[in-house]
Amino acid sequence: MKNRYWNGHLGLSRRVQQSMRWFALIVTWGIAVAPAAGSESDTGWSQVPLILSRIQPPTFPDRDFSIRDFGAEDDGTADCTRAFRAAIEACNKAGGGRVVVPPGIFLTGAIHLLSNVNLHLQEGAVIRFSRDPRRYLPVVRTRWEGVECMNYSPFIYALERRNVAITGKGTLDGQANEAHWWPWSRGAHGRPNQAEDRKLLMRLSEEGVPVEKRVFGDGHYLRPQFIQPYRSRNVLIEGVTILNSPMWSLHPVLCENVVVRDVTVVGDGPNMDGCNPESCRDVLIENCFFDTGDDCIALKSGRNEDGRRLATPVENVVIRGCRMKNGHGGVVIGSEMSGGARNVFAEDCVMSSPELERCLRIKTNSRRGGVVEGVYMRNVEVGEVSDAVIRVNYFYEEGDAGEFTPAVRRVRVSGVRASKSRHALYLRGYERSPVTDVVIEDCAFDGVQEGNVIENVQGLTLRRVTMNGRPLDLAVGSSTAAPWSIRMAESEMKRNPDPTFLDSRSQPSWNYAAGLVVRAILELYEKTRDPKHLDYVRAYYDYFITESGGIRGYDSAEHNIDHINAGKTLFFFFRETGETKYRKAVDLLRRQLAEQPRTSEGGFWHKRIYPHQMWLDGLFMGATFLAEYGATFGEPGAVDDAVRQFLLMEKHARDERTGLLYHGWDESRKQRWANPKTGRSPHFWGRAMGWYAMALADVLDFVPKNHAQRAEIIAILKRLASAVVRVQDPATGVWSQVLDRGGQEGNYHEASASCMFTYALLKGARRGYLDRECRDAAERAYQGILKEFVTVDAAGEVGLNRVCAVAGLGGNPYRDGSYEYYVGAPIRPNDAKGVGPFILASLEMERLGR
Repeated sequence: MKNRYWNGHLGLSRRVQQSMRWFALIVTWGIAVAPAAGSESDTGWSQVPLILSRIQPPTFPDRDFSIRDFGAEDDGTADCTRAFRAAIEACNKAGGGRVVVPPGIFLTGAIHLLSNVNLHLQEGAVIRFSRDPRRYLPVVRTRWEGVECMNYSPFIYALERRNVAITGKGTLDGQANEAHWWPWSRGAHGRPNQAEDRKLLMRLSEEGVPVEKRVFGDGHYLRPQFIQPYRSRNVLIEGVTILNSPMWSLHPVLCENVVVRDVTVVGDGPNMDGCNPESCRDVLIENCFFDTGDDCIALKSGRNEDGRRLATPVENVVIRGCRMKNGHGGVVIGSEMSGGARNVFAEDCVMSSPELERCLRIKTNSRRGGVVEGVYMRNVEVGEVSDAVIRVNYFYEEGDAGEFTPAVRRVRVSGVRASKSRHALYLRGYERSPVTDVVIEDCAFDGVQEGNVIENVQGLTLRRVTMNGRPLDLAVGSSTAAPWSIRMAESEMKRNPDPTFLDSRSQPSWNYAAGLVVRAILELYEKTRDPKHLDYVRAYYDYFITESGGIRGYDSAEHNIDHINAGKTLFFFFRETGETKYRKAVDLLRRQLAEQPRTSEGGFWHKRIYPHQMWLDGLFMGATFLAEYGATFGEPGAVDDAVRQFLLMEKHARDERTGLLYHGWDESRKQRWANPKTGRSPHFWGRAMGWYAMALADVLDFVPKNHAQRAEIIAILKRLASAVVRVQDPATGVWSQVLDRGGQEGNYHEASASCMFTYALLKGARRGYLDRECRDAAERAYQGILKEFVTVDAAGEVGLNRVCAVAGLGGNPYRDGSYEYYVGAPIRPNDAKGVGPFILASLEMERLGR
C-alpha cells in the first residue's frame, strides 16, 4: 500500500495539497518545525547535579554475619529461611553490617530485611527462592500493579526500614517458569490464574475498602514481586544478577534515596519488568543490564483511585549507562501513573533487539490520569525496536473511558540514534488535553518503516532531526489520522450512508453481513462514545424492528441460521433502553433456534434447504447468539446447547493431521461435496474457519467460569489457534483463501479470513485464553493486513481489498467445495464480511495501545 503514509512517494499535486493541509495543522497545533541554532533541550539537565548530590548510598559497619553460622546449608534443597532470618536479626541487633551469603546454592522462602543490614552475595553465591507459595506467608502490605493490598510477601522485602542493601556478585534466582508462578498470569494448562483476583483488587480499590481488608495471599493468585523495599529510605541494590522473577523484579515503593547499580535482570516471564520505582523520590539507576519479558525500566505512581489516594509522584529519577535488550520498552513511564511523574532523566544508554518494542514510552489513559512533566533523554543508541522509538500514548488499554484526563508536557529528546523501527515518533494525546512542549533535536531515525503518528500535539519542535537519511519533514512523514477502527468505520458509513443497504444490497436487507458491520461499529461506539456511531447502528434497527417486535424481511420458517447474526446487537438496545420491542425481537430469533432442524446429535442444520449439514459459520451466526441469550435471560440450557454446537463441530469437521476444520459436514453423506466416509467437505476455506475462530473467542464471554465444559471450549480455541498460526504466511503474516494450499496456483491472500483470525487471536490473548505467541502472530497479521489489503484514497477514505464476496456449499448453481471453486469465487473490495472484522481487529490492537 504505497499511499498510506506521507513519505515521499506521492505526486506533486498531492504533495502541494498536503503541504496546505499541514500548514493548517501547524496553525491548529502550534507546531514549530525549526532548524534554529542553539539548544534549549539541556535546560532541565541542570537539575541533575543537585539530585545526585542527595542520592547517597547507605554505608554499613565493618561487621559480617555469615548465614552458614546460623545453620544455612548450600545444597540447594535444605530450607534456609530461618538461617536468613536469624542472621538478619543478629546483624540488626548488633547495630548493622553485612549478612554474607558465601558461594553455594541456598534455598529459601521470603527474606525480610531490617534497618542497617546489607545482604551481601559473594561471587558464586546463589539464593534460590522456593516455588511453594506458602513460603511467602503471612501476607504483608504491598502494592500490586499500583494498588495497595495484603498479599504474598515479595521474595525480598523491607517495610519502613532505613539503610538496607543487596550487594555482591552473586545470583538471586526466582525459579519462575512456565510451570511455576508465570501460569498465574497466563492460566496455562487450565490452571487457576490471577484474572478474578485482579478484578477483585481493582474493585476493592474503587470502593475505598481499607488496605488491611484487601487480603489476598493463600488461595489467591496475585504473584509476588521479587525485591520490594516499601516506605524505606536509603536503599542500595548493587552488582547482583536477578533471574526469572514471578513478575516485577526490582520494585521500590514510596522510598527515598534509592540506588540501583550494576545489576543484571534476565527473564522473559509475563509482566517481568526489570526495575519499577513507584512513587519514589531521588532514584539513580546506572550501568544495569535488562533482558526482560516486559518493560526494562518502568516508573510508576499508583493506579487509579489508589494512586490518587496516596498522591505521591515518582520524581527525580536519573537513569544512565544502562543496556536494554528484550522488553516492551526501554525507559517507560506508566501505565500505573495516577500519582504523576516529574523530573526523569535518561542518558548514555544502549537499546537494541527485535523483541524490544520502544525506546522511550509514556502510557496512560483517562482512567489512570496523572501528569507527567519534565522527561529528558539524551545520547541513546537504539539499534532496533519493533514499534516506535519515542511513544506517548493516552489510549493505553481502556483508552479514553474515564474522568481523569492525563497530561504530558515538557519532553526533551536529543542525541538519539535508531537504525530500525516501525515509527520514529508516535505521539497521541486527546483533543482536550494535547501532548505539549516536545523538543526533539540532533536525532537520527533510520530504517523507519511507517513514518510517524502525530495526533493532538501542541508545541512540537524539531531541530536537526533526520528520518531515513533525510531531514524530518512532518508534512511528509506523519499520519495525523484517527485510529484505523474509526477510519474504516467512518469510511464504511460514508460508502453506505443507509446501513440497511450494507453488503452491496440493492434494497434493505436483514442479513448476517450487515449485522457484522453494525456490531463492529457498536463496539467502536462503546470505545468512542461518539453519537454518530451509535446513530448509524440505531438507524439499522429502527428500520427493521417494528413496534410490536417483529423483524421486517425476516422469515423464521426458512430456518436460515445466518439470519440470527444481525440480532446480536439487540441485546445492547434492550439493556440500554428497556424497550419491549427489542426483547420481543430477540425472543423471535430465539424461537427459531428452538425449532431449528438438527442432526441426530443435536447440531443445528445450517438452513432448512441444506438438510443434515453443519457449516462452520453457523456457529458464529447462531451459537454465540444462543449463549448470550442464555447468559442474559438466565437460561442455562441455552448456554449448554451453544456449547454443544462447538463440541459437535470439532468432532465432525476437524482434521487430525493439520488441526484445521473443513467448511462443512453432512451427516447424511448424500451431498456431492461430502466425503462418502466422513461427510466432510474437501477443503479448508479461510473465511469459514475465520467465522468459527471468532465464534470461539466470542462465546466464552457468555459461558460461566464454572461451566462444566468451559475448559473444553478454551482447549478447542487453543487447538484452533495453533493450527491457524501454523498456516500463517511467514512473509506477510496474512492467510490464504484455501488455508493449507499457500503458494498453489490460483490461491491468494484473502482479507476477510485474515481479519477474522487476527481478531480472534488478539481477543483470545487479551482474555487470557491464548499465549504470547498467538498475540505476536496476530500483531504480525495486523501489520500484514495494513500492507496487503488496506488502501487510503486522496480524500482519506479507507478501503479493504481482496475480500472473497461469497462462497458456500451445494445450492443452485451447485457449489462443489473444490479447490477450483474457492479460488474462483468472486472477489470485491469493501465487502462487509471483511470490513466488520477489520474494525473489530483494529479495536483489539488499539486496546493493546498499538
